[in-house]
Amino acid sequence: MKFNLAVLFLLATLCVAVFATPVPEASEVERQRLRKIKRNTKALRKLNKRGGNGGNGGAGKGAGKGAGNGGAGTGGAGTGGAGTGGAAAGGAAAAGAAVATDPNVFNQDTLSGTADPNICNKSKIPLKGNGTQDKTPGPGGRTCVTTQLGEIPDVTNMPSTLIVSPQNGAVIPANKPFNIAVKITGIETGNFDNPDNQYYSFAQQLNREGQIKGHSHVTIQSLNGNSPPNPQVFDFFKGLNNPAQNGILSVAVTAGLSTKGQKRLCTMSSSFAHTPVIMPVAQRGSQDDCIRFTVV
Repeated sequence: MKFNLAVLFLLATLCVAVFATPVPEASEVERQRLRKIKRNTKALRKLNKRGGNGGNGGAGKGAGKGAGNGGAGTGGAGTGGAGTGGAAAGGAAAAGAAVATDPNVFNQDTLSGTADPNICNKSKIPLKGNGTQDKTPGPGGRTCVTTQLGEIPDVTNMPSTLIVSPQNGAVIPANKPFNIAVKITGIETGNFDNPDNQYYSFAQQLNREGQIKGHSHVTIQSLNGNSPPNPQVFDFFKGLNNPAQNGILSVAVTAGLSTKGQKRLCTMSSSFAHTPVIMPVAQRGSQDDCIRFTVV
């Protein structure tokens, strides 16, 4: 009995010593990392419950009332613009709606490891952006640009564009000059750096009214049925670098187009350093416009 009491006393003493020993606190950096993971996980769960980015193509408050003059694509968005009627006010609840990609899934097939806002610090791409446009095909033409995204406008200052000439569905004779006119809002146009040695060198910036300081471009490509056109092949390209006049950017296609067939004309809105404009929300109307026309 004395032996058993001694053993019990020894075990009790050890338990008190173990549980009384304070556990070292994690470093502040580690605590912040864990809090961030917890926040991101909660946000991902919440987003997945909503069905992702508004269903990736859910139409917000409506896709517009009519197809027709100047609308985008084959049917067009129409001059009525955003409309009030359209699909699913908020967009996402349809069955089978896309959900946000789990970071662990995303990270399984990346060139340089886990997603990282400072990816160039560990990127396996050796060439860093130097202000030039690298046109080398293949892996040798890849670069990693460290420029920040920069200043992002609020939702009341998001750029929007409409091609007003030529009109969607127009028929234009081959080799005949014609004009392109683009109506644009939400951008202080006429701002562009030197694309030869400053390409992607500066972050997006806003003017004092909160609008992106930038410019736009137009590009025309030939279409072949339902095959997406090769981005490296185009019939016409022009930077619209001057300030808009009464909200209109324009350029003359002085020689017309020599090849016949169906064409796609698109705008490409950019910030000062030629990056595509960075917008504050995913669920929105497009900042750019496209139309189709035919050369005969």
